[in-house]
Amino acid sequence: MRTLFILQICSTPPSQSQRAIDIQCGVAVTAIDNLLKASWDKLQVYSSEQLQKYFAGLFHFSQFVLDVEISIGRFISSEHLDWAGNELARKEFGFISHFRVHLDKFASEFRELQDFGTTGRWIIVEGDAEKAFIERLGELRFNTIYVSGVEKYGGKTNATSTRFKLYVESLKSRGYLVSIQGDRDNSTKNRLEQIANDGLVEKELIFPFSKDFEGGFPPSVLHKALNLTGYDVSLEWLADKMSQPSHPPIIGIVESKIGKQINKIELARSLANVMEYNWRNIFENNGDNEIVKWLTFLRTGDAP
Repeated sequence: MRTLFILQICSTPPSQSQRAIDIQCGVAVTAIDNLLKASWDKLQVYSSEQLQKYFAGLFHFSQFVLDVEISIGRFISSEHLDWAGNELARKEFGFISHFRVHLDKFASEFRELQDFGTTGRWIIVEGDAEKAFIERLGELRFNTIYVSGVEKYGGKTNATSTRFKLYVESLKSRGYLVSIQGDRDNSTKNRLEQIANDGLVEKELIFPFSKDFEGGFPPSVLHKALNLTGYDVSLEWLADKMSQPSHPPIIGIVESKIGKQINKIELARSLANVMEYNWRNIFENNGDNEIVKWLTFLRTGDAP
């Protein structure tokens, strides 16, 4: 660690002596020292395998803190940025995204050390509407579990591809707990079941809806979201259509009724607003609803 500081200081141009002093302020050393202090009692009882994971993770933690400390020193130094010139300065600002390499490796090593457990969830959904829905819930601070990312797989066939499996395995190796959502569109075949059978994702973290996404909401929720988005249909008509045992995706039925195309992304965001602002009442009256169960997991971290 001391060598890394010296190398950084020696590479500082003569006009940047103040920046060298800033780098020696000890932020990285103090952070590492405090982590060790907080860990000391656990280090006495960890197995050799746990100790190996701890110290491997500690290395990546130290590299991340050191890189951030040095970079922030650069970012706030007008003298350094003037010396570097705009072209190099832009690259320095952009390079910060590469710091997550150490964070990912830190999380991967620490994921089995439950004392440090704040495992991030990575939510994989079927399409754009579901993605917009979860992202809006995040904006509303609906989720109490830590959602690190939301991505779509774009259809059931993609969810069973080799490429998708490699992607999920990569997420898990980086320390994420992966959850997958999909719908069967009234089909009796659950393509996501194979993912659980292969052991790729735990069965309780897979949420296969028996209907299409919008059709899985309680009728009163979908009705309110439709009205908020500017699409006017009666609740009685909508509830009747959704109660039928087999029907095409409900949005197509509504579009035929109102004679225009529905913006599913805007509707998804409205659905998120309705769920957030009326959650307690919706949860109490629709506890067995598939989407309510899914959101209970997002809100509490407890799988059904």
